[in-house]
Amino acid sequence: MSEYQYLIVPSQGMYGSGEDVQPVRRSNLSLRRVRLITDRMTRQHQASMRPYGGSSGGYRVIESASWTYGADLDRIPDAS
Repeated sequence: MSEYQYLIVPSQGMYGSGEDVQPVRRSNLSLRRVRLITDRMTRQHQASMRPYGGSSGGYRVIESASWTYGADLDRIPDAS
């Protein structure tokens, strides 16, 4: 079991098919706080991509218990 409750991971569009994706941040904060952080990270990413045509990519929160290295992120549901 992970020592962290939540992981912030890239959402679809931020990684390629078959790419090994790592969590970008781990947290024991409340789900509400982690979602606020994730929303801010997504807005910052999208703003930084605007000069290059924009991006629909961003970040999302998953429970660390659902993560295993090499897991297919598309199949892991968001934390609820």
